[in-house]
Amino acid sequence: RGSHVDLLANPHYHRGTPYITGQRLRLISDPDAAFMELRAGRLDSLTLKPGQYQRVQSRPELNQRYNTYRYLSRSYTYLGFNLNYPLFQDVRVRQALSYATPRAAIIKGVLQGQGEPTVGPFQPGSWAAHPSLQPYPYDPTQARQLLAAAGWQDSDGDGWLDRQGQRFRFTVVTNQNNPQRLQVAEIMQAAFKPLGIDMHIIAQEWSTFVENTINGRNFQAVLLGWTVPTEPDPYDIFHSSRTGPREFNFINYHNPAADALMVAARRTFDPRQRATALHRFQELLHHDQPYLFLYTPYALVALHKRVQGVVATATGISYDAPNRWYVPTPWQHEKMVVE
Repeated sequence: RGSHVDLLANPHYHRGTPYITGQRLRLISDPDAAFMELRAGRLDSLTLKPGQYQRVQSRPELNQRYNTYRYLSRSYTYLGFNLNYPLFQDVRVRQALSYATPRAAIIKGVLQGQGEPTVGPFQPGSWAAHPSLQPYPYDPTQARQLLAAAGWQDSDGDGWLDRQGQRFRFTVVTNQNNPQRLQVAEIMQAAFKPLGIDMHIIAQEWSTFVENTINGRNFQAVLLGWTVPTEPDPYDIFHSSRTGPREFNFINYHNPAADALMVAARRTFDPRQRATALHRFQELLHHDQPYLFLYTPYALVALHKRVQGVVATATGISYDAPNRWYVPTPWQHEKMVVE
């Protein structure tokens, strides 16, 4: 328990028994410890951090043993606003914070360039993603203008925006043991400060974060990520009927027009009609900015060269692994080990 999970292939799989009949998933919570295991040759596969990806490619003892793969992941990172919190109920404030966010600097500084700025909840380049929407550009001047229009000014000259005697101050909560999210928060904090925005950061242990902060709706803003399913359906995250206890619309987003479009996309099998509804939905989301969409990272994977039959596509490398992947006889000395 807590060490590994052994999986056995199903001999009755409808497309035939997979070539690889066993797999061991090792549970290693520390990415650096997992990389040490990879370097020692005790892992066949590992999802890498950007720096680790570069080391595997540049070190002969590693790139002679492992192939590396890079493709856009089905995930995104975002800043979510609690729309019940008075500060974020004005759409101009949310749009201003989006204009004030240096996405390119975040991707360069945190991901070492291994990601793309994102504009919505679908994988960039997929049929569901809007073909022409662009992320809010980094434009502090536009951010200042929107904040001023919403009534936020530095009336007392102390360097912080205020309105009706209240400073523009809020707290972002994220989870511990995720250095990338903490770095993202710190970059945003530094970018907001010259505009007079006082942003604080709290990192919480995961179970406390989920139970007390998210499920308890006890936050002003959160820095989190979602994994995007293969079948695009934003209903559970953004539909107004999903704001109840332990449901996923925990930011309390309500937009009747967006609700109708999400339902419309669920009620037809026609791909053109679905795409039209989802594209229009993204236009509303882009205007409303209930999430400040940040980036989609690249998936960076090392896989031992003894694993053959791997085909890299836009959907990744493992979409058809049971029917393609195999290990030649001379290398069948142990189970596949992955993290």
